Amino acid sequence: MTPGLPSPRSTWVRFTVVAAVVLAFALAATVVLAWQLARLQGRAAVDERLDREREVFAVRAAALLVGSTGPADLERRFQGYLATQPGSALHMTVIRVDGGPVLTTATGPAPVVALRDGDRLPAGVPGRLVTRATPEGDVRVLATPVTVDGRRVAVLEVDGWLGGVDHDATTLAGRVALAATFAGVLGVVVLALALRRATRPLRALHAAAERAGIGDLAVRVPDPGGRPDEVGDLARAFNGMLERISAEVEARTALFAAVSHELRTPVAVARGHLELLETGIAADPEASLRLVGAELVRLSRLLDDLLLLAAADGDSFLVPTDVTVDRVVEEVRLRLVGLDLGDVAVEAVDTTGRTDGAGAGATTVRVDLDRVLQAVLNLVVNARRHTPAGTRVEVRVGVVGGVLDVSVADDGPGIPEALRTRVFEPFARGGRGSTGLGLAVVRAVVEAHGGHVDLTTGATGTTIRLTFGATAAP
Repeated sequence: MTPGLPSPRSTWVRFTVVAAVVLAFALAATVVLAWQLARLQGRAAVDERLDREREVFAVRAAALLVGSTGPADLERRFQGYLATQPGSALHMTVIRVDGGPVLTTATGPAPVVALRDGDRLPAGVPGRLVTRATPEGDVRVLATPVTVDGRRVAVLEVDGWLGGVDHDATTLAGRVALAATFAGVLGVVVLALALRRATRPLRALHAAAERAGIGDLAVRVPDPGGRPDEVGDLARAFNGMLERISAEVEARTALFAAVSHELRTPVAVARGHLELLETGIAADPEASLRLVGAELVRLSRLLDDLLLLAAADGDSFLVPTDVTVDRVVEEVRLRLVGLDLGDVAVEAVDTTGRTDGAGAGATTVRVDLDRVLQAVLNLVVNARRHTPAGTRVEVRVGVVGGVLDVSVADDGPGIPEALRTRVFEPFARGGRGSTGLGLAVVRAVVEAHGGHVDLTTGATGTTIRLTFGATAAP
């Protein structure tokens, strides 16, 4: 393609070509229609003139023919009439006297006069309006019989020239065609400029998509000016998509970096102590073995949490069953016994807020009990890890709004303000001894149930409320 010329594949070029073709057909149809209408109107005007001349003769015929004494007298009277009714540029009048001469007006359309003078125009049909095709063009002939006492004495013919009508119609059509051509060219130019301007965001979108396809996610389509149309909406949607992709890529890169760091640390520690044990220079072999075991446990827990987060979006992540609130409370208590976390209160509540558990524990909900317990225990362990010894940790289980509602509250110092907005993100850690995945697992489990997590924290303590989306069973 020649540099500087638009590609024939460009949307605005193709639209312009299609519009030009459609416009050309429309203008051509307009010219033909204008020619036909002008021709029909002109012919109608000729017919009207012929009929008017016939009516004028009919009005004067009574007086004209009274007392005629013979053909010679009729000829004289007809000549007198024709002398008072000259022809025009549209018509001429002819009277054919039976057994006598053919009389005509002194003037009329030049082609018709020439035809009459050369006797090349066939006679009309009495009582009818007919069109005669001649070398000079079409002629309309209106023939009417003239009678005296019921006897025909002559035939009145009024001739109308149609060639002039057709010429005028053709002239008009030519002028319309010239004006339509100018308007069409101007319209196509304006349309091409408008389409080129309107599709500018599409070209920018194509360029941005190509750059994004090779990894440049920082590219954005220029703002189309906030116009409320499909092109502007597409540009803004594309920019939004790139922003989301960029955010996801950044989050994924950060996650991979954090995972690499978190996996590398326990592996490095365990390998270092194993090398000390292998070379026999470990100062305390038993302590080294215990440390290696602890790091392997930490590594295993980290991998389990990562696998859980990866599987949270899968269809097989949850295995819901019908369980009662009492069952949830009992299972939480049983698992807390083996964790040695101190005194943790676990109780069932009803929607009125009573703490005696009356009527609340028998309510049945449909959830994945193992996943629910995993989320609750993660919250309890996290609360104990980040609050001073002797502080309160309380778990309340109930049904609110037809769904399982679990809250874990403590009266510790609260979550630091800098950590509150990202506390449920992977590797957002508030202290030592944590993988940074516990609260991320909690959120994944709750969202897999179609629920949500609410956080309330401050200087007087922290409450995390889990609302699972499973509907309570009847």
